[in-house]
Amino acid sequence: MKRLAAVLALILSGAVLSGCGHRPLYGKSEMTGGTVSSALAGISVEEQRSRAGQLVRNQLLSAIAPAGSGGDARYALSLAVNERIIDSFTQTANKLQRKRLRLAATYRLTEIAGGKEVTSGKSFSDVSYDEIREPLADIQAESNARERAARDLGEDLRLRLAAVFAGRG
Repeated sequence: MKRLAAVLALILSGAVLSGCGHRPLYGKSEMTGGTVSSALAGISVEEQRSRAGQLVRNQLLSAIAPAGSGGDARYALSLAVNERIIDSFTQTANKLQRKRLRLAATYRLTEIAGGKEVTSGKSFSDVSYDEIREPLADIQAESNARERAARDLGEDLRLRLAAVFAGRG
């Protein structure tokens, strides 16, 4: 009897979920007619001047067009990445200082052929790290924080662009 109830519950939940309009993000793109993955692979990301900008660009490129999957660029993505380091907390007895590294990006995706803007917006990533007043350790902690923030920001930008191509952005 319990098994029958479980099977009926499973069938009922499947019927309810089938009518909810759920579609996979990486299915067919409403905007381009192809797949979202192929649309993402057609994005050219402009070169960056700052280290943080380069890290975000590299993360984004490896996420949208893994090695060997890049095609002809149909879209151009311009990025402006800004970095700020903010003191969060200081403990003088232990010479410990907590800092926050914030990467903020303004982006604009345009069609290369016509120059028409597809989407634009802003995103950010905020990560924390400790300075212990040891020069080498402090440099490494800041560098690691920058890499984590760039990874998070690149992933967020990829999801935003995928949502646009899927017709949800």
